Amino acid sequence: MKKKVIYAATAALMFAAGSTFAQGVGNTATTAQAGNTNMATVDQVNGMGNVVVVQQNGTDHDATVLQNNGELNNASITQAGNNNDATSAQYGGYDNDLTVAQYGANNDASVLQSGGSFHDASVLQSGENNAAATRQESGENNNLWIEQRGSDNEVTIDQFDGMNNEAMVNQHGVRQVAAVTQEDGLGNSTLVNQEGDGNYAFVDQWGGEDNDAVVRQGGIENAAEVYQWGGDDNDARVTQAGYRNYTMVDQQDGRNNDADVTQDGSGNAAEVHQWGGVDTDARVNQTGDWNNAYVHQQGGEENDVAVDQVGVGNAAAAMQVGGYDNDADFEQEGVANLAGIVQYGGAYNDAEIEQSGYFNMAGIAQVEGYDNYALIEQEGSANLAGVLQLGGAYNSAYVSQDGDFNLAGVAQSGLYNTATIMQEGSSHAAAVLQGGALNSATINQMGGSGNAAGIMQLGVGNTSVINQ
Repeated sequence: MKKKVIYAATAALMFAAGSTFAQGVGNTATTAQAGNTNMATVDQVNGMGNVVVVQQNGTDHDATVLQNNGELNNASITQAGNNNDATSAQYGGYDNDLTVAQYGANNDASVLQSGGSFHDASVLQSGENNAAATRQESGENNNLWIEQRGSDNEVTIDQFDGMNNEAMVNQHGVRQVAAVTQEDGLGNSTLVNQEGDGNYAFVDQWGGEDNDAVVRQGGIENAAEVYQWGGDDNDARVTQAGYRNYTMVDQQDGRNNDADVTQDGSGNAAEVHQWGGVDTDARVNQTGDWNNAYVHQQGGEENDVAVDQVGVGNAAAAMQVGGYDNDADFEQEGVANLAGIVQYGGAYNDAEIEQSGYFNMAGIAQVEGYDNYALIEQEGSANLAGVLQLGGAYNSAYVSQDGDFNLAGVAQSGLYNTATIMQEGSSHAAAVLQGGALNSATINQMGGSGNAAGIMQLGVGNTSVINQ
């Protein structure tokens, strides 16, 4: 028999087998035991209208129920199989409900509800070697629900010092692990649904209001971690299918922020950090194997990051700090493509990278700008492109390369700068450097091989065009 989990508050319950103690008006306790070496303990004190029903069928069952200083509390424990343990405690509350049902062998369940009112708890386990531990303490109107079917699954739910929080965990399969903590919040909700083998989900919501976390995993050894601290109306959704995918979502002190991560394949990884923003959105969609995505958004408003990657070994990273209405979009398809976008301190900045092929690299950095725009489109293999726009306003850069082994670079600082590079073919090279105001540069290289073009402009009102 596995070692059962028992909270210290219930240690005083261990009386003789089958004993019942009741004090007050309207208490009802019913115990039915069939088999060998069953134990049931029921203790109801100073309550009104409390009901406890314990049914055990099989061998070596243990059930312990305490209801103390409550009113209209309900507790029901049903165990069928071998070596099941169940411990429940409700005290100091009003209209608390608790239901534990275990079918199979070697299941453990421990539930504690303390100091609140309108609590609900329900645990259902079917299979072998499952374990569940829950706690709702010093809160009001918190709800939790657990269902486990399979073997060796584990669930832990902690809800305390909050109000109107909800936690639901549904696990089917083998070796699933889920842990949920909700503390000092109001109206937060968590839903975890796992199917397969060896998946892990961890959700920690602390001190916020109306935050939602949803984790859905199917496959083998996928892992998801969600942290939402101190914010309002934040949403985190993680969906993973496949083998050994990993997602981490961290949202703190923001409002109306959304993070949505979907991964299908093997070895994909995604991290999303959103701190202190308002109406900030991050969406990551990865299909294939060994793709990586990293998103960091801090302190801005209405910032959006979208990452779509299909293939093997692609990587995308975006960082937006202190901006307003910034957008960063990634679309990568192929093998081992690399893209990065950094936008710092600007407003209305847009950055987009689209890459298709093999071993392409692209990077965009926009710092302290205003209404900057940069777009990189690469199709082929082993192309390299970079855009840097610093300290200016109304800057725009466009790079398009179609072919293999092309190189392009744009650097702009000042006002009203525009640079366009378009290369079609293979082995082209182009570079543009502009400083000042009202500058414009255009490079077009079509076909052939071994072409090179360079433009450097310093001053005011410069214009240069190169066509090869």
